[in-house]
Amino acid sequence: MSNVLLTEDRFKSLIALAVSASASDLHLSPTAFPQMRVNGKLQPMADYKLTNDDTDSLAKFILTCEGRDEVLHGKLGDFDFAMSYSEHRFRGNAYNTRNGMAIALRFLPKRIPSMEELGLPANVLKALLARERGGIILITGPTGSGKTTTAASIIDYLNSNFHSHIVTIEAPVEFEHEHKFCNVDQRELPVDCRDFSTALRASLRQDPDILFVGEMRDFETISMALSAAETGHLIISTLHTPSAKDTVNRVVDVFPPDQQAQIRTQLSMALKAVLSQRLVPRADGNGRVAAFELMITTTAISSMIRENKISQMESAIQTGKNIGMIAFDDYLRFLVSKKLVKLEDALKFAAEPKNFIQ
Repeated sequence: MSNVLLTEDRFKSLIALAVSASASDLHLSPTAFPQMRVNGKLQPMADYKLTNDDTDSLAKFILTCEGRDEVLHGKLGDFDFAMSYSEHRFRGNAYNTRNGMAIALRFLPKRIPSMEELGLPANVLKALLARERGGIILITGPTGSGKTTTAASIIDYLNSNFHSHIVTIEAPVEFEHEHKFCNVDQRELPVDCRDFSTALRASLRQDPDILFVGEMRDFETISMALSAAETGHLIISTLHTPSAKDTVNRVVDVFPPDQQAQIRTQLSMALKAVLSQRLVPRADGNGRVAAFELMITTTAISSMIRENKISQMESAIQTGKNIGMIAFDDYLRFLVSKKLVKLEDALKFAAEPKNFIQ
């Protein structure tokens, strides 16, 4: 039996163990024990260390199956990919290290969960999505906070309830969408398109109604997204920012100083909402639960963005509860009151820990 088959068998057993432990991630590095992330913490999952041959063979197996062997031939030092294997789907990254090839895999749900199942403020989001099309909805939070799953859930809702053309630009494609009421065309970097900004520019000639941009990485992509939103397209995207005010600042700061006033004006008109999320340990120790901040762009908030008074946004979110806005600490208090989260864990994540108990 070849080394690849031996490695593949071992890989299947590691997957089975990770699934049984409800792990979110699997880490395979040469000269290290295989590890899995359970409830946010890494832990070893075998009593043997992987060799350089193990990880190289496994990387070759995975990437060759996906037609992505650029990493193995030295063309790239790392590579994002998504794959279906052994009845599971993963998002992964294969990358060269000093000791050889390493692989990080993120388990993806077998099906796209609904907004209700994710605990999202579904009624408010559905009302936003039912309004006149056009604008930008940003989903933000740190790496591993569930942004991609939230985006997939929103896209699936649109796909199930509207007759539209949805184009997604992703790196890689994680959740696979069926054609329901919508045509959903998914494009993956760098296989189907070169980069986000080029693909976004091309998408405007593909008669889209809704565009999902996997990440707003640079000013070209952000500028193109703003222009698309102004012309009546609904843009959904993600950013690695912890809150609505940080999101607005991040978008504006990407641009040169002499363009920032213009961008604030464009953003004040185009931005529909910012949904920021974090995953907090469940009180029963069984996984994590999402906590949210939801900012909806009202006339007052639009003025704050345009006039660079972003520091007032938190107060506006507090006073906007009657239209569905959610302050992050208020949502944490809600989770504590429902005994879904322990107070000590909520305090670790609170935006204002000193005022949290008041």
